[in-house]
Amino acid sequence: PLERDLMKTDFKTFVNEKRQLVIIGGVKMAGLTLRIRGGDVAAIRDAVLLARPSDKSLTWTVSFDNDWRLTIPSASNEDQEIANLFADGLILHEKGDNEGAIRLFDIVLKTYPDVVEAEFLRAVYARDIAISKGKVEAVSEPLVILTRLVKENPQFIDLHYELGETLRIVGRTDEAIKAYKKAIEMQPEYSLPYYGLGLALKDKENFSGAISALEKFRKYTDLEGQKEKTKKLIAQLETENKSKEEKKSSNYKNYANVLHKFTCNYPENWSEL
Repeated sequence: PLERDLMKTDFKTFVNEKRQLVIIGGVKMAGLTLRIRGGDVAAIRDAVLLARPSDKSLTWTVSFDNDWRLTIPSASNEDQEIANLFADGLILHEKGDNEGAIRLFDIVLKTYPDVVEAEFLRAVYARDIAISKGKVEAVSEPLVILTRLVKENPQFIDLHYELGETLRIVGRTDEAIKAYKKAIEMQPEYSLPYYGLGLALKDKENFSGAISALEKFRKYTDLEGQKEKTKKLIAQLETENKSKEEKKSSNYKNYANVLHKFTCNYPENWSEL
């Protein structure tokens, strides 16, 4: 990863607990590190392919030492400058300046229009800006972009998750559920889609399904604060589910025919049994 404060903070914990994969390169490498750190193993394949010395090379060396260190040839000065803008965009986002991040990503995409990660994050940040301003209708453009990117890059797990988030925001809950389930299918231990799925199922009043999804989120997430918050949400859903079941059972009447030894329950709103 590029030497930026954001990367340094995340990598300190990462190195202490797991093996380290270091990639040195330009803007495409910077994007791939996001995918690798997110668990997208297909990104490692892409990183190795980008290490190809030239278009004519049929074989090339990618060395792994005892610390699992993968080194990619350095990029050109121009590419490195664009890579710096990409990293700076991530930092601005962490500081809450999504509009500033989008401006930098626009420069990145003008020079390298095929950098999926930049276009993906630009759409997500634009969506978040629209939501923060209460302009749900402005989510339509990011939704179109994310839908296209998912079709073009079906192996990119975060795309499925963020598409699900965006679909849920605009009320297309059934489609959102499919997107979340696709992300979970690709990586069952990826926690975020479980949370989104839980909220989507809650909106459908499928409280038992929502509880199950949120329990899995608590199992896989590393964020202790989110675990506690989700625990309270689960308790709330359990109460709502119990209330729903009680209401469902109270909306039935009993019919009994002693002569024929027949009994049944029927909805109270039936005018005739």
